[in-house]
Order: sequence, then C-alpha cells, then structure tokens
Amino acid sequence: MMRRTRVESVVEFMLEPITGLKLAEPISAIKTTIEKQSLSGLEKAVTVERIISELYAAASPKIMSTSSDAGELLARLSRESMERIHELEENIKPS
Repeated sequence: MMRRTRVESVVEFMLEPITGLKLAEPISAIKTTIEKQSLSGLEKAVTVERIISELYAAASPKIMSTSSDAGELLARLSRESMERIHELEENIKPS
C-alpha cells in the first residue's frame, strides 16, 4: 500500500525524512518483546502490533504536509493495526 501511494502521489514522500520519530525506541521495544520468554506468541503479537500502530499514528501528522495521501495512508494503517490488536486480544482472554 505504501508503494502504491508513493507511485500515485504527486509528491515523492519517500525522499523527505520524517523527523522526530525516535525509531531506535520502537525497534528496541519490538526486539525486547520478541525475545521475552514470559510472553505467549499472541501476547507478543499484540505488543508488537501496538508499537507499530503507535508508530504509524506518530508518523501520519508529520508526513501530512509533504504528502496528504501518505499521511492518510499511515492514519488508516494505524486504525487497521488497532483493529488487529482487538482481534488478537479476544484470543488471549480466558474463556
């Protein structure tokens, strides 16, 4: 979807850096989550999905001035990610 938006958008937003995201923090959190033995696979999936959703949500307004299409796409991806989180959480809840 990102590639299609980039191709369809007049502005090549990939050439513009998105500043202030502090990517080292979410990358570290994802690695830590994956390595954590005390979490089940579903719990890891929820945590990683949440980190990614937050990253999309943080990037969306930062790119909006460069490419509204890309900003809207990131906002949509964040919403879709939150929907996946809710679906995954339903599978974690004890019966």
